[in-house]
Amino acid sequence: HTANVAITDSWNIVKYLDSKYPQTKACLPREAVALQKAFEKTVEPKLQWNILLCMTTQTCSQMNPRSAEYWRRTREKMFDKKLEEVGTEDSEKKEVVWKNILDLLSEVDSWMKENEEGTIFICGKEPTFADFVIGSHLTWMKRVLGVRSKEYQDLMAVNGGRWAMLAEGLNRWEWVDKESLESSI
Repeated sequence: HTANVAITDSWNIVKYLDSKYPQTKACLPREAVALQKAFEKTVEPKLQWNILLCMTTQTCSQMNPRSAEYWRRTREKMFDKKLEEVGTEDSEKKEVVWKNILDLLSEVDSWMKENEEGTIFICGKEPTFADFVIGSHLTWMKRVLGVRSKEYQDLMAVNGGRWAMLAEGLNRWEWVDKESLESSI
């Protein structure tokens, strides 16, 4: 099942995996590709940027030395300043960034309310690319900030607990090992 293929960018990776493994549920269902692309172009960059502003220094501090060096070098080039100057240790700045994150997720929540009641995924009963995008960012925050942090607890409670339900719904994909991989196919 392995191929000597190098693919970058989550969108391209998902397209490749959907075509390579057509017997599995598609992350980009044919009837929702345009919606998924719109999500990838509008929601993901805003979410990622604000989380990056909020957690760039903390993320770097949890990496092994080689990864931390790469993270620091590439992010400092991106921001044209030291990581410590990017972070949101300033409480007023941090408050604005967290408000941006929560406002964006509240907007997505308002769209999801149009779904059938009780659905936790963006396209209904099965997760799609957009769910995995949000889920990966929730996991990033959980790992860096910790499940007991005020920010993560607030995030899990906002929008009637929607993001906690989404995170739980995606839980089976949080860790990939041979056993869980075999049981998911």
